[in-house]
Amino acid sequence: MPANQNSPDASDAVIVPLSEDQAAGVDPAFASYIGVLTKSKRDMEGLLLPEGTQVLLNWLDTGTFIENTEPNRKAFHHKDFAWTAEVRQKAWLPPVVPVALAPVLDPVRSAKSKFHAALSRNLHDAKGAPFPEFGQPFWFRLRPWTSKISGIEQVGDLTAFASEVTRKKSGVPKGVEWPAQWIEALSGTSEVKIFELKTSGAAIHVVAGFITRMGFNRGQLPEIAPPTQEVANALLAEYRNWLGKSGGEKPVYTYLTFASPCAWPQGVAGVQAGDYLTVYCSRPASADDWTVRMPEHATAPQAVCGFLDRLRPETRDDFAGKLREKIDEELYNGNPVHVKWLYETLDREYSRLSIQQTLLDLQDTGDYQLYWTRSKQLAIANLTITKQADVPDPRITAATLKPKGLFGLLGGRGSRP
Repeated sequence: MPANQNSPDASDAVIVPLSEDQAAGVDPAFASYIGVLTKSKRDMEGLLLPEGTQVLLNWLDTGTFIENTEPNRKAFHHKDFAWTAEVRQKAWLPPVVPVALAPVLDPVRSAKSKFHAALSRNLHDAKGAPFPEFGQPFWFRLRPWTSKISGIEQVGDLTAFASEVTRKKSGVPKGVEWPAQWIEALSGTSEVKIFELKTSGAAIHVVAGFITRMGFNRGQLPEIAPPTQEVANALLAEYRNWLGKSGGEKPVYTYLTFASPCAWPQGVAGVQAGDYLTVYCSRPASADDWTVRMPEHATAPQAVCGFLDRLRPETRDDFAGKLREKIDEELYNGNPVHVKWLYETLDREYSRLSIQQTLLDLQDTGDYQLYWTRSKQLAIANLTITKQADVPDPRITAATLKPKGLFGLLGGRGSRP
C-alpha cells in the first residue's frame, strides 16, 4: 500500500497528505512521503516550522519529519525513505504479516506439492527402466546387456539454502532483518530435494527444486516474482558444495529440474553441460499446464531422451490422458495416428521413446492396438472405432520393439530438437 494510506484523518491531524493540486508537480517517488503542517510544529532537529510548511516523513512515524527541501530529499532517499531504522524495518517487513498474503501463497504451496509428487512418482517409476547413459565411458555401452535403474533414494535436501537465497533476492535491502513470523509465513513455498538413482557400478543424481521468489516493495504487499538465473546458479553451486561434503558416491551425471510458480525470464533456457543438464519448468496460477524448457538441440542416447521426460512435473498417467485426447480426436476424424505424427504434433517436446511407451500403456487398457503402417510407422488404432480384425497383424509388444543387433547393443541414439 502507498505510505500515505497510513496517514491520520485530516480533520484532527497535525500533518496531512498533499492535495491533488499540490502533488501534481512533485516527483512521484516523493509525493506519498510529503505532508503539510496544519499548525506550527517543531521538526526532528527542533526547528519550529510554521503552518502550511511541506515536510518529509514516513507515515508510519508522523512525529519524525523535516522540511521538504532538495538537500533533505536527497538525505531521505539515502536513508531509504525512513528517518529511523525502526521505521525502515516496519516499512519493509511489518511486525504483523498481512492476512492478505495467505491467498497469494496457498496456491504456491499447492503447486509445489504437485510438482514434487509428480517428480517423486516419475523417478520411483523409473526403477527397471534403462539407465540414462550420459557421463559413462564408451565401454559402458558396449556391454552385452542393458543397464537398468536398480534403486532410488533421496540422499539430500537443499530447502533451507533455497529459502535463504530467495530471501536474499527478494528486494528486501540489507540492514532489514527478517522476523521469525515472516520466515514462517514464507515457509513451504520452496523445496529442493536430491535423489540418487543407481545401477551396477554407477549412479546419477537428480536435483528437483521448486523455487518461489517473492518480490518486496517498501510499504506494499509482496508479490510472486520471476525466478532468476542467479538463483538457479546458486543452487547448482550449493549442490556441488553439498556433494563435496557428503562423502557419498560421486554420480556420473547430474540432472537438475527447477520449477517456479512464475515464468522464468526469457533468457533462461535449459542447459546441457559437461557433467550436468538443467531443465526449467514454470506454471503461473492462471496457466492450465506447465511450461518446460529443455536444452535446445540436445543430442543424447535414447535412454536419456526418455529419462528427460521424467523430469517434467507430469506423471505418465497425465501424459497418457493428454495423448489419448489427441489420438481419439484424430482417429474419429478418420486420420491415422502414428508416433512420428504425435511427435510433431507435440512440437517435439517429448521424446519418441516416451510416446512409444505411452502407446504401449494405452494398448494394455484393451481399448487400443498398435500396428505397423505400410511406410513402417508405428501407429495406433482405437478398437471402439476400428474392428480388431481390420488392424494389421502381428500384435506389437514392448519385446518386439526392442532394438536388435549392434544398434541395440550401443543403446541407439535419439535427438531432442
